[in-house]
Amino acid sequence: MTTFFFQCCPIILVDLAYEITIRNTKPRSINLTMEDQLPISNQKSIEIELLENSNAKYDSKTGKLDWQIKMEPNSTQRLNFKYMAKYPY
Repeated sequence: MTTFFFQCCPIILVDLAYEITIRNTKPRSINLTMEDQLPISNQKSIEIELLENSNAKYDSKTGKLDWQIKMEPNSTQRLNFKYMAKYPY
């Protein structure tokens, strides 16, 4: 967490990062849909900014991240996403 002072008010910046590990233990390829979601805010003073999404489709209105993945047999894949939340102190 980082605090910045802009003119009269301190602003908090928080970077959050997640890693999702997916494993295909089947002896055949699979197609997988993986979904996650960033927080969304209805308040103008709170902002969410996507910083990294591992090629997911991102809907900024809903905060939804959507990955379409083809996994080979006995494989592991990692998906990462990172976002920043900015809000007044």
